[in-house]
Amino acid sequence: MSANTPPVVSATGTTIILLNKWVRLSDLVSISNPGGGALLGYQIVDGNSAAGSAQEWNSGLYGAQGGTFNIAAGVSLNDIWLGGGTTPGINSFTIQAQDTNGWSNALVINLAVRTSNTVSVISGTTTGVVTGQSVAATSLINVTDLDGDTPTIYHFWDNGAGGGHFALNGTTQAAFQIIEVAAADVGNLTYVSAGAASSETL
Repeated sequence: MSANTPPVVSATGTTIILLNKWVRLSDLVSISNPGGGALLGYQIVDGNSAAGSAQEWNSGLYGAQGGTFNIAAGVSLNDIWLGGGTTPGINSFTIQAQDTNGWSNALVINLAVRTSNTVSVISGTTTGVVTGQSVAATSLINVTDLDGDTPTIYHFWDNGAGGGHFALNGTTQAAFQIIEVAAADVGNLTYVSAGAASSETL
């Protein structure tokens, strides 16, 4: 590695934070110094100027949302904080380090600010199934998640034997038991209606 190589800023940790919570910059990024130059300082650019968005703090001072902050090398990454603010959303921060060999890469961190985790809510649809036909199981339900999380596993239940049934990859699933399906495979789960008109609880 050339002695004239500038520092390198790398992402290291989670970028999800709760409202009004704070995280050390050292938990989000690391700075390496392959060229061996003397560290001169950091620059942090807050990409969201909206009131209530995430913000920077160091040395007892709050950074204004949307501001650019030049921080002396004597300040440790442990003493630079990013706060979640009061409004959920995505907040971008661009972080660079400078040493005597020049400026590092510009690393963009997208800090996702969210409310405390809540479970998903499932509701049924009004989808009907033609006798003897099948429909995608996902067409029978609506899934909402206030946190914006993507489902990872689904549980289905057929509460009646002898009528319609679920089929996963063409294989009939037994009634009166949990049918666990990974999100990646839920598109392969169908509901096959009975051969005669009826109703069923799922």
